[in-house]
Parts: sequence; structure tokens; C-alpha cells
Amino acid sequence: MTVIRLLPSDGSAPHNLIVCLHGVGADASSLMPLGRMLQSANPASAVLIPDAPTPSDLGGPGRQWFSIRGVTDTNRAARIAAALPWLKACILAERRDLALDAQRVAVCGFSQGAMMALALADCDDPPGAIASIAGRVASPIAVRSHAATRIFLSHGDSDPVVPFACLNEAGQSFRVAGYTVQEMPVRGLGHAIASAQADAVESFFAAYLPVERLEPAA
Repeated sequence: MTVIRLLPSDGSAPHNLIVCLHGVGADASSLMPLGRMLQSANPASAVLIPDAPTPSDLGGPGRQWFSIRGVTDTNRAARIAAALPWLKACILAERRDLALDAQRVAVCGFSQGAMMALALADCDDPPGAIASIAGRVASPIAVRSHAATRIFLSHGDSDPVVPFACLNEAGQSFRVAGYTVQEMPVRGLGHAIASAQADAVESFFAAYLPVERLEPAA
């Protein structure tokens, strides 16, 4: 299992952590172009791109966060919940290694990775910002009087894999629960990451992540 880490080129201590989560049947290397782009825009940030924890059961060399064999709207939430502890532990270990609190973490996911990213919003110590591309919400979001995590949702209106309607459903769920949400539909886009979406995620993270550097440890 591969975990890709991109660190500031000047050797400085990262002041933020950006996590990128790939889709089912892919692996960490599939999001390297996005990870490099996000770090280029945030050069003092670290980027973490982990492989999903298990091999894809659809065949081939890819990975999966959870199996999609027999997946339904009824059982999807349980599968995400079962995979979530591994992802939370992975991010927590990286945070501790870099001495960063949760609000200095931004998570971007595509497809199944986006579903995992959105599930992190409803956990203890959620990331400061979450960007979902072609994702969906699988279970109700808990209502919070003050939800600090910012949510960005984007989806192609010609997606044949994850229905475009999932964009509005996720936006409504998060807004009702008290979150600040931005939505970006993309006309004519199928199940893919468009350059305009990558640019929008870059701007979204830059707007919400703290920009000051960490103070050296005493």
C-alpha cells in the first residue's frame, strides 16, 4: 500500500495538511497531478495522498475504500462507517507527526474518495475544509449550531456513475445541518475531474486554510 507525501521544498515545517482521496479502482498515484497542483498553490503545506486500505474486488491493481459489490442506498452508509476509522487514524497520525490541529487540515476526494471525505465532516475533530468532486452523502448529517468545516461540492451534470442529483442532496444536507457550503455544477462533464474543478478546489482551500506559519517548537 502506497502513501505519497509531498513536503515543502524549502524544508520548512508545514503549516497545513492537504489530503487527497482517490476513487474506487484507482490508487494514490492517480491524484498526484492534483496533489502537486494544490501544493504548488500552497507551498508551505504538506500533501498526503494515501492508497485506500484494501485492494479493489472488481479486479485489476486498484484500491477501494469499501466494496461496491451489492452496494445500495441502504447499505452504503454502513460500508463508509466501517472504512472511516482507518482514514481517521491515517490523518491523525500525519497531523501528530506535523504538529497540526484539525482545522489546519483540508481534504479533497473524488467519487468514492469524496464520499469518505464528506463523512469526515460529521466526526470529532473534523477537517477545516472538505472538497467533494463527484461524491455523495450516504447518511444524515448531524445538526450543529456552529459547524466550522467549510464544504465545497462539485459534480458533472452528465455523470453516469454517481448521479448529478447527489450534488443538490449533499448541499441541502449540509446546509440544514448548519454548514457553509459552496456548489459548482459542471455542464457536460461525466465522471471525471475537470481542470476548472481543480482550480476551484485550489481557490477554496486557499480561502479557508490558515496562512501563517507554525512557530518553532520551544
